[in-house]
Amino acid sequence: MNVAKKYYLNLMKTIDNIDASDYDRTRLVEIEEANKLMKKDICKQSDIEHERTISKIKNKPSDKDMLIKSAVAKITAVSDDFKVSSIINVSKELYETGNYSATDEKQFTRDVMKVLSGKKMRSKKKPDRISKDVMMQFLDNSTQNTN
Repeated sequence: MNVAKKYYLNLMKTIDNIDASDYDRTRLVEIEEANKLMKKDICKQSDIEHERTISKIKNKPSDKDMLIKSAVAKITAVSDDFKVSSIINVSKELYETGNYSATDEKQFTRDVMKVLSGKKMRSKKKPDRISKDVMMQFLDNSTQNTN
């Protein structure tokens, strides 16, 4: 028993407290305090994640910036005929006059290249879409003809 008291004093206190009548109350208080601390930590972690998300959104480049950078990179990769500053200027003007989004990267670069080359731009024409019913009917007819 002396060895336990000498080397494991905290353990002996715990064992002594098990016999005490207020052990359950003490344990409940400790559990409540631990729960409060956990809630504070969870709130702090949630706040940190929220701040990270906001900073990611703030630091995300706009569609305009992404399109211009892409156009500059692609045009300078294939041609030495144009200065970077002129590519940027044409890209800015074209972006302001056109209706481009980040998904139009390829078309935007083509349009910038056309303007730089002095070619006339055609108006954007959306391809005709075939309705799903017409397409299914076409597929059914073509499979029947092959059988």
